[in-house]
Amino acid sequence: MLGVCLRPSSYTDLDMRMLCLLALDTTITQVRPASTVSRHELGAFDVHFKQLQMAARVLCSVLPYADHRGGGGDRTYSDGCTMTFANGKLVGQGHQFSLDDVEVVTAAMTVNYTLSGQADQILHDSPVVKDTEPSINFDLCNESTVSRITNQNDLVMYQSSSTEELMAKDSACWLSNYLR
Repeated sequence: MLGVCLRPSSYTDLDMRMLCLLALDTTITQVRPASTVSRHELGAFDVHFKQLQMAARVLCSVLPYADHRGGGGDRTYSDGCTMTFANGKLVGQGHQFSLDDVEVVTAAMTVNYTLSGQADQILHDSPVVKDTEPSINFDLCNESTVSRITNQNDLVMYQSSSTEELMAKDSACWLSNYLR
């Protein structure tokens, strides 16, 4: 198991912006949890969303993402939301602003879904592929489950708040958390 903490160059001007990835064994499906917190900057999360989506696409992995709630009374409050990416596609998204202490977003997918993305990347990177491993006819789930889980209609459309909503809701959530 390998833990990596990155500070992207585009976030050097933001306080406390840290993207932490936890990479599991690369021979199996990779799950890379990430979270960030920053001082409020309008529209910063849209840029971060695109970077998370690209990271999940390039790494061919499942990327659960969660923003911290509140900030313990200081001036930090996240303008992001809970999300789950699979192979660069958004498969689950929570509310961008909420007064709830905990928000749970679930997404179901098969191991084959992320492994297929890794296989596509390997085929793309190498011109010649040699099949040295024996093929075993075994599935972890039946075809109806696979088609239901990996159906394109189940993908979530990214929803972000307008500038006016960011200004109103972020301040309200910060104040509510501060007064608790």
